[in-house]
Amino acid sequence: MTTGLGVVIPAYQAERTLARAVASARACGAEEVVVVDDGSTDSTAALARSLGCTTLVQPNAGAAAARRAGVRACTSPAIVLLDADDELVPSGVARSLSLLPTRGPGCAGVGGVTLAVAPGGGERAMRARRRRVHLDDLLRDGFAPGAPAAIVWRAPVLRAAVADAPPGLWPAYAEDYELTVRAVGSGHLEFHDEVSARYTLAGGKSTEDPMRSIAASEAIRLHYAGVHAVPVRPRAPRALRARVLLRQAMNLRAGGPRTDPRYGDLILRAAAADPGLVAAMAARRVRDGLSRDRLSRRRRRAVP
Repeated sequence: MTTGLGVVIPAYQAERTLARAVASARACGAEEVVVVDDGSTDSTAALARSLGCTTLVQPNAGAAAARRAGVRACTSPAIVLLDADDELVPSGVARSLSLLPTRGPGCAGVGGVTLAVAPGGGERAMRARRRRVHLDDLLRDGFAPGAPAAIVWRAPVLRAAVADAPPGLWPAYAEDYELTVRAVGSGHLEFHDEVSARYTLAGGKSTEDPMRSIAASEAIRLHYAGVHAVPVRPRAPRALRARVLLRQAMNLRAGGPRTDPRYGDLILRAAAADPGLVAAMAARRVRDGLSRDRLSRRRRRAVP
């Protein structure tokens, strides 16, 4: 049985993690693995070739450029974008693939649970808030709804997204968000409840410099709101600052202890900067918790 799955891996100085990423792609039945070596000085390219991957080498231009080159080179009908330090989970990827034939030509299948891996090795499940996400949702939220590896795209959709129309910003930060906005277009993201990716927090740009990441996201959302005539308002500096603090808190919480005092301090500072945002986040968490409790009770009642 063929999967029709291709996996594109942008890689920079990835000799320590690349083999694990490629192995996870093969475990998902990937029939094509394209590795784009983004100007590494280690053995990344040689390792990719030894693993049987289609290997492209380019001068260092950043992850966004490497992904675009990989998508253009990939010939498979479905594509996952996998960072070189992340891993795919076969059952979740299979579930995402199963959604594509039934949800319309603009649909992408998304694992609604991602395992975030902290620098110390701890893991925490990050759950999607919605069952479906459209372009308007992305532009209102101002962030991608999950790790790139959690999404299985139809290849024509992704190839159109990396083309030159409409003109892109392609910043060094928040490139995942921009590509998601461009690829969703008139389609949507369809979420399921399975884990499809393990996402490494250590070394990510949004973890190391959330201020630049949030600023880039804001520029992207305003740019594409103009392109698509979606009515969104620019966020005030205090609102952007609150989002930076919340990003820091979420990064800390993803794999660290729940009792870390820095988490509470970041939340309080975010609430002082933008009380409405933090109140809405807290209400959403309560709703999500109630929804999970109801789902759990229904599942228990269904067990004979």
